[in-house]
Amino acid sequence: MADLNMEWVTRWNKTRELYDQIRADNLRIVIDALKKENVTMVQMTYHGGGDSGDYHYPIYRVAQGGESVDLENTEGYGPSSYTLGSSGEFTSETKVTLSCVHPGDWDNETRTQGAPRIEEEEIEMVKAVYKIMEEAVESQHSGWYNNEGAEGTVYLLVEEKRIDVEHGDYV
Repeated sequence: MADLNMEWVTRWNKTRELYDQIRADNLRIVIDALKKENVTMVQMTYHGGGDSGDYHYPIYRVAQGGESVDLENTEGYGPSSYTLGSSGEFTSETKVTLSCVHPGDWDNETRTQGAPRIEEEEIEMVKAVYKIMEEAVESQHSGWYNNEGAEGTVYLLVEEKRIDVEHGDYV
């Protein structure tokens, strides 16, 4: 039994490392695409409670003519608009190819799960940004919308090449 538990822990750790590596690679790809669009930061808020929550339309800070302009993207990736002083619409035709990890198939006969598989998908950059920011919240604060809920802001900082999540639980 101890060998089975160690095998499971080893498998879990390897899968977790794979997920972390894919997330890091996807973040790098999206940041490279954002740099080409002169985006310096993307900000997205979220709030919820009572078992439901909303991510709001992302605000893109774009360098234009020596100034920074905040533009909102409303292409359907947020259930409601929560404008944070945006001065217009951000659009992009850019597409990026991101990787996605799928759990391995379950084998009922041996009662084991196969190795995870990686698939690539080409999607619009704005959809990729939303996905990465949502994953950052979910990976750090899973279930943030349950019970009393929570709120927060996600920052994708292009020059710093990182995502920050400011989160507060309702109590």
